[in-house]
Amino acid sequence: RSKRITGPYRDKDGKKMLKGGGTLVLGGDAEYAGIGHCGLAQDAEGQWYIIAHGYSLADNGASKMVLRRLDFVNGWPAVK
Repeated sequence: RSKRITGPYRDKDGKKMLKGGGTLVLGGDAEYAGIGHCGLAQDAEGQWYIIAHGYSLADNGASKMVLRRLDFVNGWPAVK
């Protein structure tokens, strides 16, 4: 993020994106080899969720829908 539309953009740790910075929000884990094509949704109570597809390790790499709660810690997204 940046304070100006023209940048510089920095990750959660303050590293410039043009210098290799980046903050992973959701990645592969023990259930999924990889996560991709994500979107966000908010329920009626105001809780945010991240919805994506993941390649299921238990199902020979089949693409499955992944739904995770999304909170914000110090203004940054964090998956539970």
